[in-house]
Amino acid sequence: MPPSLTPALFRLGATLLGAYIDWNLWSHRKVEAISLLEGSNGRRRVSVDCTPPQISLGRVKGFPESISPSARLVPVTLMAKQTLRSLDVSDAAGCSVPVLGAESNGLLAAAQIAFVIQAECDRSTAAARWPTIQAIAMGEPGRAEKLALELVRDLNLSALAESVLTDLALNFLLVAVVPKGKGERLILKFSYHWEAAADLAEDARSRKRFGRLLRMTSAGLGWSSYALDVSVGAPQLAHSYHLECAAPQGLVIESISLPADDSGLVPRDSAMSAVGHAHGHYAYTDRPMRQAVVRFGIAPVGLLPRAFVAALGVACMFFVILIPTGISTLSLNTDATVALLLFVPAVLIALNARDGENSIVRGVLGTLRVVSVGLSGMLFVAGVQLVLQVPASIAHPTWIVLGSAAAATAIALAAGFIRSAVRSWR
Repeated sequence: MPPSLTPALFRLGATLLGAYIDWNLWSHRKVEAISLLEGSNGRRRVSVDCTPPQISLGRVKGFPESISPSARLVPVTLMAKQTLRSLDVSDAAGCSVPVLGAESNGLLAAAQIAFVIQAECDRSTAAARWPTIQAIAMGEPGRAEKLALELVRDLNLSALAESVLTDLALNFLLVAVVPKGKGERLILKFSYHWEAAADLAEDARSRKRFGRLLRMTSAGLGWSSYALDVSVGAPQLAHSYHLECAAPQGLVIESISLPADDSGLVPRDSAMSAVGHAHGHYAYTDRPMRQAVVRFGIAPVGLLPRAFVAALGVACMFFVILIPTGISTLSLNTDATVALLLFVPAVLIALNARDGENSIVRGVLGTLRVVSVGLSGMLFVAGVQLVLQVPASIAHPTWIVLGSAAAATAIALAAGFIRSAVRSWR
């Protein structure tokens, strides 16, 4: 049986609500670091530097966990109501910190909602609406939000009350349980697997598939960056919010931009690096929780310069063998020629083989890998023509076309390489 709506629970709701509204006054700094893993997965690591108010259960009974009445409850953040994989909470020393379960979190949220209704209406109204309040706090987010808005309309609640109710309908409180202390500054850290597939799917839905392919291709050639919208984790619940993103191997962060903060400016880091970092200051009234934009670019070292050198080499090879002595020399040494022309494609394919990549890396670097396979195919065609001793009237035009294509590819890659190199030198 859940706790009844007792005076002790009302007092707990009042304390929690005060901490909730003043969250960015006692939560000093929040740092969220994102790293992309294999496929569409990622890992988020969050650090919260805070001096939390004294919140404890006191005389409230009926919580499923065995919690000391004097233990301090620290609301670390709001998180979307969804399954969290590999959630781990620790302190500054790396020691694990216990957190409340879903049912207890829901009861704490319900206590806040009950106090909001009592403050704007009366205690009897809150008691009468207690089943609905619990459904808002503990229910599935879509249904809970609908119930919250209906309750706001029925009771004619204020805009602030509506914000609290919709927040607690869509999110749950991550509450850590720490030993009692007075005025003690804490650093709490938590990490979990981030379902980046949701952001990637939204990115795919918001733009036509062909347009997304063009953006991936342009980024892969180094001509532009690939922008990904990333959901940010309640930046208004700390005085200073920081977002970091590490680039996967083969890419760099060209820029990272947060939503406009309370100054009206857009926090942005345009320094091309392996790790992008931006920070801003957000008020509780900054709503809704919006998105950051991370722009990934091709690294100026690695696959891009290799592909450029390969394209240039293939173009030179085709134009060199077109000279009269080149054709006769290759014709007299067929075995060596074929070995050479097949060895280069094998090396290119081996250099480009990668396993366990993030989907963004696979999409952006896929352009260069297609280029490398294309160059390998050109050399294979040349080798086949030599083995079959195709007449010069057919082979020469083919080699001119292939050589021109390789040269155009080299020019396109040179433009991208120059852009990436210039940006990295700024």
